Amino acid sequence: MEFCAIEYISGNLTAFEEILKDRLPKTLAELGNPSKSKISSILYDKKILAWHYEELLPPSYAGFELFIAPKHPVRVINGSYIIIDYSDFDNSSNFAIYYNIFRDEFFGESRIFDIPEVSYAFDATELDELAEKLSKKLFPHMDKLRERIEKRN
Repeated sequence: MEFCAIEYISGNLTAFEEILKDRLPKTLAELGNPSKSKISSILYDKKILAWHYEELLPPSYAGFELFIAPKHPVRVINGSYIIIDYSDFDNSSNFAIYYNIFRDEFFGESRIFDIPEVSYAFDATELDELAEKLSKKLFPHMDKLRERIEKRN
């Protein structure tokens, strides 16, 4: 996973060190335990946090662990939140579903050995539509990711 916080950018090393001292502990604490008040109301309106995904999304599958679940979305850049992330940390690989509040859409992305790949198979505008696509395509998609990882190892 990657995180970019533009408020840390500085053209001067001394100023950057001060920014780190002042802000880094709070940033790390918020990333580790995000406050519900920092989550866009749009995610609540979309019913993502109330979604009963447990039957659809097992805790692990094909060597991937459910690292981010819809009840605990992670804000990333450009109005997007990761709402689902199945990760294989040992192989720097994952499959994630994002929701973008500006485009009002869900979309998927895989990483195989840290190389990103967009997957249009999971594009959706409504949560029910996403759930239907996940129920049909998630496990075959993750099986293919696992095959590619094993082939390279």
